[in-house]
Amino acid sequence: MAFTRSRIANRIAAKVAAGFVALAAIMPFGCIVFAAEDDAKHFPEVSIGSSLPNELADPLGARSALSRYGIVQTAIYTGEVFENIRGGFAEGGHYHGLVNVATDIDMGTFIGWQGMSFHTSMFVTHGSSITADNVGTIAAVSHIEATPSIRLFEAWLDQSLLGGAASIRFGQLAIDAEFATLDTGGAFISSTFGWNTLMTDNLPNGGPIYPLAAPGVRVKVQPTAGLVLQAAIFNGDPVGDCEGDPQKCNDHGLEFRLKDPPLVMAELAYTHSLSLPGAIKIGSWISFDDFKDQRLSDDGRSQADPASSGEPRLYDENYGFYATIQQMLFQVPGSEDRGLTLFARVAASPEDRNQIDLYVEGGVTLAGLINARPNDVLGIGLAYTHISDRASRLEQDTHFFNGTFGSVRSYETLLEISYTAEIMPGWSLQPDFQYYWNPGGNMPHPVDTDGARLLESTAVIGLRTKVVY
Repeated sequence: MAFTRSRIANRIAAKVAAGFVALAAIMPFGCIVFAAEDDAKHFPEVSIGSSLPNELADPLGARSALSRYGIVQTAIYTGEVFENIRGGFAEGGHYHGLVNVATDIDMGTFIGWQGMSFHTSMFVTHGSSITADNVGTIAAVSHIEATPSIRLFEAWLDQSLLGGAASIRFGQLAIDAEFATLDTGGAFISSTFGWNTLMTDNLPNGGPIYPLAAPGVRVKVQPTAGLVLQAAIFNGDPVGDCEGDPQKCNDHGLEFRLKDPPLVMAELAYTHSLSLPGAIKIGSWISFDDFKDQRLSDDGRSQADPASSGEPRLYDENYGFYATIQQMLFQVPGSEDRGLTLFARVAASPEDRNQIDLYVEGGVTLAGLINARPNDVLGIGLAYTHISDRASRLEQDTHFFNGTFGSVRSYETLLEISYTAEIMPGWSLQPDFQYYWNPGGNMPHPVDTDGARLLESTAVIGLRTKVVY
């Protein structure tokens, strides 16, 4: 009987979620921020709609009609072609695409519930992964790479409190929407400049990040101007036990898991404009799932030792810390966000239970330095991922006890140079170059049988197009 009730509850939850997806899909495409100076135009300030005739920008007046009820939508298409021109598993090219449709409802306008907003988003992903098929790096070449699917992503309610000085958000949430990120990350394509490799690798199935969100609650407080404190608790594993690709185990984002060990996040952010704008964030996370020791068995011996129990030592939690900084060093006179900005981020976790114990990134963005192209952005970033000594020593132990010779992982370093060129408002092209030293952390080539041949340093070139309507 309990099993039957569980199946019924799951079906109901799936149908409700499917309704959210349908709502997002069937409404005419719209956007969140509208041009206030002209009430007849209901497209965002940065949108291809601003370059279209009104019958295309606001077809049949649908956008303006919906906005009067507080219902607005975003539709974005991102498509990209990447070619591995050197190193990795094999040379070759791939195409990947993402359709992102989101619905936002101001519940004050819609039903008179002041301060409450509703958001839901869905993805349609298609194409193949150059990272998995050709490159073999720890950091994904593109942050939109995902198993082809139609899936619900986020679905939440947000209640503003204390005159806007605080808010609480609950529902299906993604950590990488609000935590541990940098504004400068938008200038890059590699996934690590968004949700970094350490946190992706150390959390169960990557944690609730693109393309899999999870149920959670987030509280945010702004006690004074420029200072923001936020904390959240999530169902810590968006997939649970899974063999193979985690995204195929929750292929449409409709599982709404609630019984997995929780993940707790906390972050303090400070922004300033003392001489030039800048921001600092410090944060931490703790997962209450079970984690295996990277080298030792439960009897204290190396897991590679034939005399050991063969069962890894277990830890009943995992945790990490991070800090970010971004500081504008030069500002184009008369502008707010055009100029030269320096950024850096560091993240760390204990080496005993994690393959990656240290992550460091840094770089610069140059936004709108040419007056004729005020919305173009050049990004130059360097990211370093360190394999924990505990994980490396297990590989050494394995070679010792087996009497073999082979590679031992150590680190992976990425250089990315990317230029985002605005073709017209709402449409951009982004040529991209990525170079990886020690791809995979110093991995052997998959066709090598004795471990003597390693993956060579890898060079990838690509082009992304993005359209916002």
